[in-house]
Amino acid sequence: MTARDVATEASTGGVGVGPRSRGDLMIGFSFSVWPDSSPGRCNEWIAKSMRADLAQVVPGSQPWVGVQWEVYDALADLNTFRLVAAQFVPEHAIAGPACFYRADIRDDRGLLELLRDGRFPAVRRLAEALKIALDTQPAPDSGHLCAALNGIVDDRWLFEAFDRLVELADLDRRLESPELSFLGTEKRRLPTKGLYPQGLRRFQARRVNRLLIEAIVPEQILARGEYLDTGQVARHVLGTLDVSLIRAVWVYAHPHHRDRCRQTTLTALRERGWTGNDDDLQFGGDADWDATHMWDADSAQVWCRSRENWEAYSRL
Repeated sequence: MTARDVATEASTGGVGVGPRSRGDLMIGFSFSVWPDSSPGRCNEWIAKSMRADLAQVVPGSQPWVGVQWEVYDALADLNTFRLVAAQFVPEHAIAGPACFYRADIRDDRGLLELLRDGRFPAVRRLAEALKIALDTQPAPDSGHLCAALNGIVDDRWLFEAFDRLVELADLDRRLESPELSFLGTEKRRLPTKGLYPQGLRRFQARRVNRLLIEAIVPEQILARGEYLDTGQVARHVLGTLDVSLIRAVWVYAHPHHRDRCRQTTLTALRERGWTGNDDDLQFGGDADWDATHMWDADSAQVWCRSRENWEAYSRL
């Protein structure tokens, strides 16, 4: 039964339009993020739409669910005793900020020398955070250094030790084409100390900590994490399941972003040999967004602050 058949059945008193059972895939794409890596208003609205549909799922026959990390953090904010995000979204189906890989450490010796020299307060704090892991190895190589970094990258309170010591650099998004190189700025800052007494959200912490470590360690020593785009999100989620079993796909995204997300998902499905129909990809969630969530004036991403900004960004 295609997504169109589901809609027809709904009109005659059958199941409602929306994902209902195994064979359906719900995929959520982020739109915007706040400077301290909080999900922001748009992702909160996307998460509420997904949660409303998940609440209608019959236990034991739930659809597959995969999301971008900002949407997962927003979903987790909505956890109740009866509906917990982690019960529906497996960790491997979350396209999250990257942890560290051995290839990210470009200069083992340079990193060790930086940490042992400790001439700057922020470097000394980082060395202290890594101390226990590194002290267990008399001559740490890239593997040990990588493991040590990953041992702190998910620490939800790590940022507090660097309050007023580190400033995060903003990201200027650019095209490869030199004549149209600049796309827009993404503002980045450490969370305010004391604002998160329970610690940062799960993936908010990973993103903040990765950016924090990158701000302290020079790029020639430690590679920078990549910007996560819609194509990478779709491929990551689809890589976690057998696409031949997918009956219908429900795309959750911002109204001005969802056409792109749907096409990106369809392209990724075709790359993996999916033989479903184009109209088996539908939009999930509310058709009409609350006007207060349409654009986020507090967004870190300048292109998500207004319709005018988004349209200019999209043209590029």
